[in-house]
Amino acid sequence: MRLIIVFAALIAAWPASSDEAATACDDTGHFAVQLYGDLRTDLRWTASDLTCEGMPRPFGNGARLRFAGTASIDGSDRQLAFIVALPALQPGKTANELVTTITLMEENSGRFYSNQDSEICWSDVTAQQALDDSGQQYAVTGIAYCLAPLAELNGNGSVTIRELRYSGRVNWQVEP
Repeated sequence: MRLIIVFAALIAAWPASSDEAATACDDTGHFAVQLYGDLRTDLRWTASDLTCEGMPRPFGNGARLRFAGTASIDGSDRQLAFIVALPALQPGKTANELVTTITLMEENSGRFYSNQDSEICWSDVTAQQALDDSGQQYAVTGIAYCLAPLAELNGNGSVTIRELRYSGRVNWQVEP
């Protein structure tokens, strides 16, 4: 139950924005992953299919990116959201084998899957391109790999991710 409360707080802390540009992916935005286990689907979202958001993690420890969209699973449309947390990522830098926490939420169902504190997922951030002259807005592209399934935090299920390809955006500016 404590984990559900922690993830509910994480979602609540994500800044709400009515600014469409804040949740839009740039033209190269994409998210691709095959899911196995409790949620079976092959996602191939493009910029027009999803929303992308990104921000620094607490205390300036890297960044977290959020990708959300609709997936067809078992004949019904479901809203999925993924948070890719990269604690060692630095603004404007690429890196290999960054420890990564991946959280998958099936919105409106209360189901959460994550590797939380287990170091079973890594990312190669292959590009970080400036989106403007501020030095704060970047398009982040990478590939994440997991060696074990993401456990369901409030149940007994799991979801396996073999390879996750993403390109989203992060605003490195820390809001006061």
